[in-house]
Amino acid sequence: MTESANLNLPLGWNARPASNGDADAIRAVVFDALREYGLAPNPAGTDADLDDIERITGATAVGLLSLKM
Repeated sequence: MTESANLNLPLGWNARPASNGDADAIRAVVFDALREYGLAPNPAGTDADLDDIERITGATAVGLLSLKM
């Protein structure tokens, strides 16, 4: 994902690649979603890949949308 991609975002929104600096926030979203479906997060096992976002984004299209403040 590049910031120049034409995503037709609302004014003030920005698309950018996810980074390891986003790992805590990404884990929070993923773990909340798992819990909503009655699943337990497993940070030392199946969810360990969330510790290195930059490694997994090479194989998948992970991006973030953020509101410019």
